[in-house]
Amino acid sequence: VAGPDTIICEGKSATLTAFGGHTYLWSTGKPGNTLAVSPLETTTYWVSVFDTAGCFSKDSVLVEVISKPVAIIDIADNGGCAPFTVDFINNSEPNDSSLSYYWDFGDPTLGSNNNDTTPEPSHTYELPGAYTATSSISHNICSGFQSMTATTQVVINAIPTAGFIINPAEASYFEPTITFTDNSSGALNCILITGAGDTLSPCNTTYTYTDTGLFKVIQIVFNDIGCADTAEGFVYIKPEYVFFIANTFTPNGDGINDVFLGQGMGIKSYEMYIYDRWGDQIFKSTDVLHYWDGRANDGAEAA
Repeated sequence: VAGPDTIICEGKSATLTAFGGHTYLWSTGKPGNTLAVSPLETTTYWVSVFDTAGCFSKDSVLVEVISKPVAIIDIADNGGCAPFTVDFINNSEPNDSSLSYYWDFGDPTLGSNNNDTTPEPSHTYELPGAYTATSSISHNICSGFQSMTATTQVVINAIPTAGFIINPAEASYFEPTITFTDNSSGALNCILITGAGDTLSPCNTTYTYTDTGLFKVIQIVFNDIGCADTAEGFVYIKPEYVFFIANTFTPNGDGINDVFLGQGMGIKSYEMYIYDRWGDQIFKSTDVLHYWDGRANDGAEAA
């Protein structure tokens, strides 16, 4: 009888063996109990087996030919600004569990993280440069084909380095003009976000804050291929104020010193109450621009 059915990869050969007889004749016309075959497609081979008495039996063996595996890899984006994560796409054939994978990302500085055995890995390239990523597939039957290895190129671009100087970083409300000095490198364009609602460019500039408080300043720089970096700093405008108010006024309608009010800078909130000699409130204001004209409770006559 013939041996068991077998599977080979295209371009490979198999040796068929028959047993249990005295002489053998294969359907190819070759005698002997063994037959070396290299079919291009799945083929059934027959063997006639004779004993010493001249009796014979016939049996067949199937040689299944499968296509050689092909490593095919793709990436959605073959590069970007460092650090950049590449998602590798596996289109290898056959797309089934007969394949196993070994990836070399061409990034040996990462040691063991330079390799992966999953079908579709991701890898983050930390440093700028040109890298060659390689996918090698293994098959449970086929081996040794050049098509079982594929490569692709990844280009990681350098990013600029953001940096700026704030002078002074703390200022009075009465002198709120701040100088920003660009200290970035490798940048083509630069913008500053002041933290007070304005954006400035270029970054060597001055800016006058109109309010007090702590402001977060962000610098964003770009190089000629669009890679960006950011830096942050803080400006503190101290909430100082000045307030002036007269001790007398003359509400006689002559246009000179006719109203009573306070004036100043840096005033966040304001309340003014006026009482007569008996302790009755005759005027109230919560607006620094709302003055008293001498009348009690908006009456017709001056108090």
